[in-house]
Amino acid sequence: MRRHRLAQIKKHRLAQILILSLFLFTVHSALLTVNSFAEIPRTINYQGRLTDSTGKPLRDDKYKITFRLYETSGGGTAAWTEVHDPATGTGVDVERGIFNVLIGGTTTGGISLDFDKQYWLGIQVGSDTEMRPLQQLGSSAYAIRADVADEAIQAQNATTAQKAITIEGRTSDPASPTTGQMWLRTDL
Repeated sequence: MRRHRLAQIKKHRLAQILILSLFLFTVHSALLTVNSFAEIPRTINYQGRLTDSTGKPLRDDKYKITFRLYETSGGGTAAWTEVHDPATGTGVDVERGIFNVLIGGTTTGGISLDFDKQYWLGIQVGSDTEMRPLQQLGSSAYAIRADVADEAIQAQNATTAQKAITIEGRTSDPASPTTGQMWLRTDL
């Protein structure tokens, strides 16, 4: 009888250790997943072709180009601005009229907008007037919004996980078990 009782205690202890180990492994895996998300660059790759009024490509050089993001297709007050200027070492290289630039690449932290609404891009070369029509941004720029969504989901999951399971040691079964509670018998 005593051996049978000892065998039961060992089985219960083993079950408790297994459940606790599984829980700790799950929490550890969740924390590793949260930390594995890379920082999303807050830049937009933009390529274009610059020509003069006759359609001839601009000569090879570094140009001052100002990029502005607007909340309306008609412009108005820019929601965000960045200047790429050869005088500050950030000019845009143009070869045979073609240029490639990372908008947000010269601003600390990149583009500081949430991208939770539609934006239009305005481009001004040197002291010329800003080109029209403004360019409507497509979905690739809105991947920046995914950064905010990921952080919100991670925070929501962390809060849920912290509240989802309560572990407590007990010497008897609870009178009315609560969803999300895990209890271990400590009297066996």
